[in-house]
Amino acid sequence: MKSLRLLPSLEEPDLVGWQQFFPEGLGPSAFSAPALQLLMARELGSGWKLRFLRSEGDGDAEVRLPVFTRTNRLGRHEICVQPTAYYVTPLGHDEVTERTVENVLRALRNPFTAVFTWWLPPWSNVRQSLEAFREMDDRLSLSSVDTYLIPCDRSYEEHMARKVRSARMRDIRLSEERGLELIEQPSPEVVDEYYRLYVRVRGELGWQDQPFSRSFFHGVARDLGSGGQLLVMRHEGRVVGGGVLFYDKRAVHYFQGTTDRACKDVFPHIVLMSEALRRAYARGLEYVNLGGVNDGNKGLVQFKKSWGAVASPVPILRFRSRVLDVGRRVFAALGSLRRGPRA
Repeated sequence: MKSLRLLPSLEEPDLVGWQQFFPEGLGPSAFSAPALQLLMARELGSGWKLRFLRSEGDGDAEVRLPVFTRTNRLGRHEICVQPTAYYVTPLGHDEVTERTVENVLRALRNPFTAVFTWWLPPWSNVRQSLEAFREMDDRLSLSSVDTYLIPCDRSYEEHMARKVRSARMRDIRLSEERGLELIEQPSPEVVDEYYRLYVRVRGELGWQDQPFSRSFFHGVARDLGSGGQLLVMRHEGRVVGGGVLFYDKRAVHYFQGTTDRACKDVFPHIVLMSEALRRAYARGLEYVNLGGVNDGNKGLVQFKKSWGAVASPVPILRFRSRVLDVGRRVFAALGSLRRGPRA
């Protein structure tokens, strides 16, 4: 009989062993790659620790899921995967199966796990299994958020001819004719110029999401190998746009993009989208993943659909300890006692 585990099964990652699952930085999930997870660790800061959530076993019974964890005021672990809304899968698992989910849940079900959030692949077929797990354990909840996937089902040329408006093709052609330069391996100086453009555009558009640091873009340009790159576009000697693409065995992931809105002669964002498609077809991949859309941004939804993208739900599995709810109520009660009765 197995003893009850009091703590979540967390261990420090073995970086050398981890890298063996991602030769040259490429594996089943771009977001499980060690280089990218180390970049995310620097973005999150010192309050969070990068760990493996681990369940013992042989073959696909073993899971080592890269997660971030911190302890709350009650000494319990808050656990999540990063980046937000993208799928992080256990090492060596090409697919997330019912057994995978079962073993992940086994590793975290204990009195000292406070919360756990995990986004699964949009093409995952375990939705029915997740519903069954939720029905058996009321600490689990299940929801979803849309990402926009472009299926790559023919060739790049056929896709552009059938699914992309002729105006987009004209913008790509004009950008080429007017000398828009695509830099696939930007120097540190070019990365710095791109970062300055990114910061300026964030301010102009009033973006409220957590900003990426300068070191994040340098890391993408330098550390990801075949798993990702920073593409920078330059026109007449200055950086006018670009973006971050991640790669795995299933998809090209459009992760981030920036365009100088004062640049009217060329179209960096359109060229970046076409490059994501071109790379997906060249690698024989199934999808280009354009990511999600913030609520109410109908224009961005239409823009993504104009490239052939289809809204696809990303399942979100959340675990919330009952002990956490009790602790919150206790802290609230103690706080009201210290404040005394209201007048």
